[in-house]
Amino acid sequence: MSLFTVDPQAISNFHLAGRVANGEVAVYPEALKVFQNDISLSLAQIEQIVARLSSDPVFLAGLLNGQNQLGATASKQVVSTNAAVTANQTVNCAGASTVFVSYTLTGAINLSVALTNLDAGANVFVRTLNSSGAARTITYSASAPSAAAYSVVANLSAGVANWSSGVSVAAGAYAVISGLAALASGIYLLYGIGTNG
Repeated sequence: MSLFTVDPQAISNFHLAGRVANGEVAVYPEALKVFQNDISLSLAQIEQIVARLSSDPVFLAGLLNGQNQLGATASKQVVSTNAAVTANQTVNCAGASTVFVSYTLTGAINLSVALTNLDAGANVFVRTLNSSGAARTITYSASAPSAAAYSVVANLSAGVANWSSGVSVAAGAYAVISGLAALASGIYLLYGIGTNG
C-alpha cells in the first residue's frame, strides 16, 4: 500500500519548460498547473500522515509492517517490585514496551511469576532473589494479549534454561532473565540471557 496517491518520484520528471526555436526558454503553463497540484496534494497527505503518527500507534505499526503488530506502546512501562513475596505473582503487562519485575522470595514455596498480556516487541527484565533459606524452583511464564503462551528460555552459563518449566535456584542466588518478547513463525518466545546462581 502506497502512502501517496501521487508518486513523489514522478514529480521530479515534470518538464515545466523547454527551448523554443529561437533558443529562448518557454514555460509550459499546463504542466506547471499539474506540478503545483501534485505538490500541494503530496504535502497535504504528508500533513495527514504526521497527524496520524502522533495520535495513533496502530497506524504507525501498519506503516512499519503492514500487519498492525507493533503492540508495545513506546512510552509505557510496567514496574513491579516487592521486597518480600510469599505467594505466586501475576503481572499485567498490557501495552508495555518495557517490563521490569524484581522480587525477593522469602516464603517456603516454589515461586511462579506470570507475565500476562505481554506484547511482542517488549523488553523484559525479571529478577528474583531466593531468600527463603533453601533451594527453590522458580518458574517464569508469559502470555500474549490473545492468551497464547510464550516459551520462556534463557542462555545460562550451563546452557539454555526453560524458565516456563521452572529452574532450581539455590538459597541466596538470583533467578534472572533479560530479553525480548517476540513472535517468530507463529511461536511466542521470550528469549534472553539469564542466571540461576
